[in-house]
Amino acid sequence: MDERVTRGEDDTDKKPKTVEVRGFKQDLSDDTLQLYFENPRRGGGEILQFQRHHGSAHITFADFKVAKQVVEKTHRLGDCDLQVQFSVPPPPLAPRPTYTDRVLITGIRECTTTDCLINYLEVRGHCDITDNNVLYGDNQGMAVVIFDEMPDL
Repeated sequence: MDERVTRGEDDTDKKPKTVEVRGFKQDLSDDTLQLYFENPRRGGGEILQFQRHHGSAHITFADFKVAKQVVEKTHRLGDCDLQVQFSVPPPPLAPRPTYTDRVLITGIRECTTTDCLINYLEVRGHCDITDNNVLYGDNQGMAVVIFDEMPDL
C-alpha cells in the first residue's frame, strides 16, 4: 500500500485548483479580476490559467491551498458581491484560425464599389487583386480579400 495513503498525507496534485467566479460587472477588465485574485491579502496567489466565459470567470491557481482560501472567503469587488466556488476547469478554447493569404476588411461604406476597394488595396499593398478574390459577407460593410501573396498592408 502507498505510504502517503497510510500516513494520511494530502495528494494536492489531485485536489481541485480551479474556481468559478460570478457576480462581477461585465465591463470589468480581465486584468482587474486577475490582480484581485492574485493578491495574497484576498487569499489569492499565483494564477496558472484565466478564462472568461459568458458572465463567469474560471481561475486555476498553482496551489490547492490558495484555491481553498479563495473559496472560503467572501469577496466584494467595487459594489459587487462575488460568488466563488470550486469548479471543473473548462476545456481550452479552440485556437482561432489564422490565414496568411486573406484579410477581413470592415467598415466598408455602402457607396464603396468593388472596383474602388480593389484599387485602394492594390495601391496600399503594391499587389494585384482580381474581382473574384473579394468576397462580401452577410453583414454589411465587411469583405474578405484573398491575395496570391500577402501584401504589407
